[in-house]
Amino acid sequence: MKLKRWADKAKGGSEKAKHVAAAERWRGVKQLGLLPRCCDKPPSRRCKRCPATAGAMIMAPLLPELPEPVPIIGDLIPHPEGGAYRERFRSTEMLAHPRGRGKRSALTLIHFCLQEGEVSAWHRVESDELWLYAGGDGVELWLWDGTGAPVRRRLGAEGRESQTWQAVPADHWQAARPLGPRALLHCVVAPGFDFADFTLLRDGPQPLLEALQRLDPAAGKYL
Repeated sequence: MKLKRWADKAKGGSEKAKHVAAAERWRGVKQLGLLPRCCDKPPSRRCKRCPATAGAMIMAPLLPELPEPVPIIGDLIPHPEGGAYRERFRSTEMLAHPRGRGKRSALTLIHFCLQEGEVSAWHRVESDELWLYAGGDGVELWLWDGTGAPVRRRLGAEGRESQTWQAVPADHWQAARPLGPRALLHCVVAPGFDFADFTLLRDGPQPLLEALQRLDPAAGKYL
């Protein structure tokens, strides 16, 4: 209620009122754990490492009112690969899967959450996938084409060591872990996701498991 009152006051109000309303929203987002660890300063004090605190009004489109983000976290269900998810969008447009998997939705989107101690185990999807950083702590994302050495990417608040998105080509293996207490992501799959196109590496051929562990022993922690 307090946030809504400040937001109402900010509409058509002075610049000071708008900045106060944004600061209130920033505090609410931080209490929910949706900001990276570096965001320990109010938005009036700029942080070069993180766009979430780049200006006082940056939080306005992200959190109009405090209760809004709660369902994004509260209604997630366990995912077979680890972590929790909820499908948010499935296109009604249908198309033929290029790998002969039958008809699939053109595109799907899920909210995905990894908490401390959880991992997204090595798996592959027979469609292209986009990982999009949405909030909280960052994520270490592993990619493997099944032959060469696996590579690591860091998703999080944009900076010298992190990027905000990563594409995973169809049939590439992938795994991830959070870099803090909680990471929130959007995962977009096209053609749309279907569990019939989903494979966990631990259920795959033993020689493939052994090859991955030989190439990088650290990657074996995500099986």
